[in-house]
Amino acid sequence: EVTNRGQVLRIKNARLGDQARYQCSVINKAGKQSKDFNLSVHVPPSIVGGNVTTKVIALLDTMVTLE
Repeated sequence: EVTNRGQVLRIKNARLGDQARYQCSVINKAGKQSKDFNLSVHVPPSIVGGNVTTKVIALLDTMVTLE
């Protein structure tokens, strides 16, 4: 959504597909100016079966693998 007389680009509910380089350009009789923006969208981490505590028992001097 472009707002404020074309001065603001607002992305509601950013998605991975919005990740890109954006450029804002202005031109008038006195010249031209531009500014680049690199937008990165980060996805929060998740764990399958998260918030569940799993009890693990190991024998002394044995290898333990937690997945």
